[in-house]
Amino acid sequence: MPGQPILAVNAVDGARPGRAVTARMTLIAPYTARTVLLPHVARWRELPRPIDDIRALTTAARRDLDRSSRRWLDAVDQIAGTAPTAPRAASTLVPMVGHVLRPERAR
Repeated sequence: MPGQPILAVNAVDGARPGRAVTARMTLIAPYTARTVLLPHVARWRELPRPIDDIRALTTAARRDLDRSSRRWLDAVDQIAGTAPTAPRAASTLVPMVGHVLRPERAR
């Protein structure tokens, strides 16, 4: 669906979106190229300027990042369309109902 917007949904906490949010995401899905759920990164709540940490993520080697930061960056790569062709199983985004994407958990 070229030309359509991508909806990025930011998680407020580590829980999955509730029914109301999921319903809204499903309703808007036909009007977007895709919907991506950005994983929650708990430490950003405690930082006075989380944007500084986010900027640092873009230049850091992924192997040096914690799991939540890697998952967040993988979601951003999906939004930007720069995700590797064979992403790691623990951090890939998989379809939910409609065109909604969510991070897959490692088994």
